[in-house]
Amino acid sequence: MYFKKNILIVIILIILQCTNAQSQKNDSEFTTKLSKVNEKTKSIYKEYKMYGDFIIGVINEQGLIHSYLLNKEAIEGKKTSLTKDSPFYIASHTKAFTGTLLKIMEDQNQIDLNKTIADYYPELIQDERIDNKSISIKKLLTHTSGFVSAMFQLKTSFLGYQDQGDLLASASNKIMIDPSGRFRYSNTGPILTSMIVEKKFGTSWKNIMKAVVFKRLGMTNTSANVSDFNNNKIRPAVHKNENNGILKTGLYKTDQTMTAAGGVISTLNDLSKWLKVNINQDNVLLSKGAWKDLHEPLVKQNRNYFTYQRHGYSLGWDIATYMKDTILTRFGGWGEISFHASFIPSKKLGIIAYSNDDRAAGLPHLIANYAYNLMNDNVDAEKVFSEEKLIFDKAFKKTIEDLKRIPNNYLSASGFNDEIIGKYKNDEGWPEIIIKKEADYYIINWGVLPGVIYPLNEAQRDYVSPFSGFMGRRFQIKENILKTGSIIYKKQN
Repeated sequence: MYFKKNILIVIILIILQCTNAQSQKNDSEFTTKLSKVNEKTKSIYKEYKMYGDFIIGVINEQGLIHSYLLNKEAIEGKKTSLTKDSPFYIASHTKAFTGTLLKIMEDQNQIDLNKTIADYYPELIQDERIDNKSISIKKLLTHTSGFVSAMFQLKTSFLGYQDQGDLLASASNKIMIDPSGRFRYSNTGPILTSMIVEKKFGTSWKNIMKAVVFKRLGMTNTSANVSDFNNNKIRPAVHKNENNGILKTGLYKTDQTMTAAGGVISTLNDLSKWLKVNINQDNVLLSKGAWKDLHEPLVKQNRNYFTYQRHGYSLGWDIATYMKDTILTRFGGWGEISFHASFIPSKKLGIIAYSNDDRAAGLPHLIANYAYNLMNDNVDAEKVFSEEKLIFDKAFKKTIEDLKRIPNNYLSASGFNDEIIGKYKNDEGWPEIIIKKEADYYIINWGVLPGVIYPLNEAQRDYVSPFSGFMGRRFQIKENILKTGSIIYKKQN
């Protein structure tokens, strides 16, 4: 018996040794192949005369196996502050975290995702067209609730709001209804879900996220509050004009506008831990069977994004197909920032990529695909890259054309232009607008969101401001009436 037991132990050790050796061999092969990613990225960066940061990390079941970071300082051989621990904004990828948090709560019998708004927060939506008894938390998270609130989305994610009463009122204001209940992507559902969580547990969703997800994964440099970081160290969004000059840089977010639909700042090192736990479906967050609602489609969609054919959506991930593989993606875009997070479950491979050059929204996807294809023996990675680069190039050039709508020179200070200075109020619940002069130019503050004013037609008082997250918001002022889109403001005396 003793002899047989020892033989069994020896066999197990040999198997483990072989497995580890094979894993190390695979990692070594991947590292050799992925060195081409660095060369390709640098080549594209130079060709398109980019300016901002680019980050890519490749993750497998062991964690981060390859990374490459690039910016203008690095290209020029200068010292750069960009590292794997540099914090950056991940925008809508936050929805994957939010969906995971809610699933953890359900897994621990703290909440029921099939229960409705009426069960948890009956006064949340006050619109007779909406039946709170029929809209479950699961519908809110899967974007199938059948309604979207435009004002609520803009206030929570961009403009800010006065207090909880203002927030609650905004949730029922400017609602658009889709009675079909089909998948309709928006920020409304995840943010309403976070309000339900706060109502039930009596604390901020951010505190719960920190304790339940970030701390468990050892994500020590990740937070849903901007104030937890030195603002100078957060990678800024970079907005450029047509002459390749910098129009503005910065991250125009506050703690208040960091939401459950787009409100997490993290690092490559931390996000590698996040992708690793998803790849392995580790029980550090969820029981094995509970991952299904996060990694398999709960609702259908039929949309093409870049090169990914999306056919489903879970509690927080898009389920798509790329090169015949099922790939889970949840990207983030906010003004000049483009964030890519994806993994291929069958291959236990994932990628984090990030760019903050407003012209290069497609770059994280282009380079991520190249990395995946380098590791796929059935794909000619160089041929596919050349084909996909055409998609990137088209989008890059379109963005440059869009940027030409914003004049090169800001609105200069003058007696005539000083007449627009002042406070403007709206009667429908939109945040106050304040226009003020700084030095020889003008600033417009729409709620908490600031922007420099550029003239489209100075004599006609027709202006534009490249608010971060908007791509140029146009407004006109005539006889003390400010109009932006369909929203009307009156100047206060």
